[in-house]
Amino acid sequence: MPARFLLAADVPYDTVKSLRSNTIAAHFGIEHDGKAHDALGDAMSVGLVLQHLLRDGRLPPSAFA
Repeated sequence: MPARFLLAADVPYDTVKSLRSNTIAAHFGIEHDGKAHDALGDAMSVGLVLQHLLRDGRLPPSAFA
């Protein structure tokens, strides 16, 4: 996930640097049963986080422009 999305959601830079696609969902408290280091599982984790941040209003849709 490009860091710009997390930064746009006001996630601290030091936190952004430490996150990985296979652990990002857990960081945001999202349950996800995908396998770590599996392309589909990692992509689902990232997608779920983006959806979560959008729904919570933390990530503005304009961040995708």
